[in-house]
Amino acid sequence: MSRAVTYSNFYCTQCTNKISLPRKNSKQRERNHLKNIYCIKCKEEVNHYEVRSCDHDFVFDVFAEKVAAKEFKTKKGDAIIEKISKVF
Repeated sequence: MSRAVTYSNFYCTQCTNKISLPRKNSKQRERNHLKNIYCIKCKEEVNHYEVRSCDHDFVFDVFAEKVAAKEFKTKKGDAIIEKISKVF
């Protein structure tokens, strides 16, 4: 019996490092989801912006500009500067 999974890309909201992780199709998250994951480049747990395989309008350069402008909540408990649902 095969389990249906897709891979989502997670981008660090501090350094823009990319991590790919599998997600069960039944456990997919909403668009613009932030997940707190350990970043191997930052060496700490920070929020990562999830880009699902069906999010074809994601533009990395726009994301990198928003990270540089510190428009993301980077850790649990930090204040959100801009509403995440309006990112792209």
